[in-house]
Amino acid sequence: MFEDRTFETIREEMLAEVSDDIDKTEGSIIYDAIAPAALKLAEMYSNLDIFLNLVFADTADDEFLARRTAELGVYKKLSTPAIRKGVFRDTNGLLMDIPLNSRFSLDNLTYRAIEKLGLGEYKMQAETPGIIGNNGVGAIIPVEPIDNLGTAELLEVLTPGTDDEADGNLYSRYEIRAQKQATSGNEYHYEEWALSVAGVGGVKVIPTWNGPNTVKVILLSTEKAPVTQGVVEEAYQYIEKERPIGAIVTVVTAAELPINVTATLTLASGANLQDVQEQFKAGLTEYLKSIAFVTNQITNQPELIRYTRIANILLDIPPIIDYSDLLVNGGTSNIQPTYDQVGVVGTVMFS
Repeated sequence: MFEDRTFETIREEMLAEVSDDIDKTEGSIIYDAIAPAALKLAEMYSNLDIFLNLVFADTADDEFLARRTAELGVYKKLSTPAIRKGVFRDTNGLLMDIPLNSRFSLDNLTYRAIEKLGLGEYKMQAETPGIIGNNGVGAIIPVEPIDNLGTAELLEVLTPGTDDEADGNLYSRYEIRAQKQATSGNEYHYEEWALSVAGVGGVKVIPTWNGPNTVKVILLSTEKAPVTQGVVEEAYQYIEKERPIGAIVTVVTAAELPINVTATLTLASGANLQDVQEQFKAGLTEYLKSIAFVTNQITNQPELIRYTRIANILLDIPPIIDYSDLLVNGGTSNIQPTYDQVGVVGTVMFS
């Protein structure tokens, strides 16, 4: 908005206000007096341009976006710790119980036993919030000695840790509140409630899916993949607290639709087939993420997973000169996901 308020423009305007009877050439007293003031005014206008962008939600970022969305009751989701499964055995190899709040370390992270699942099995919560706690499996070391402990293992993720919510996701939730009129337990209201839960990055809502007063809520993770059962349960409990009386709510995760690809490739001299395969998997992953839970505005059906787009991913990889016999899920047709499915990379076999 203030792009034209440059140092040169302001300086010339200020000099124009001075009588021509006075020496205004560069190096003169009046010129040297005006120039610093013009520079500071130009800096002020530059800052005003930045501040103006921070006022509006579509151009604000970080804490300023969070403050703007909070005005409508849409609060930024902060990072949450991962909850993993821990299994503990004594020196004879038998499952054993450990004291709650026992702490264990793995790869510079510390996990704490917060809940018993069964004999020798516990929920282990990372003390460091974020997705970093989702990584790594194997033997964990007690921070303080535990009598008769033989082995301790950290296994699967029960509830994934999440990083602070990305600005794009926060703004999308703000748009739902501001533009979609989420109110009185309508479809958008359920979408808004589900998206408020950490780890949820996409939602589909099916009203009256199993008769009057029934609502089905299908969840997608922030990585555009199915969510864990822990996230499903957390979303269900949150929606149960918010929903209107009488509604019967079912909350589920999206179902995986594996996309299996085979092809015969012609590669450039010196190219490595394994490297090409990994590049293709990365490209296919990004494509599937881009259309996850996207509804085609013409057909009103989930967006097709297109055979030609997958072919283009192959051709966009520099070492691939050409291909033949490309099959996607055993054929050469587009794949139509169902309403509750999300495409994920399946087996990829190139020759």
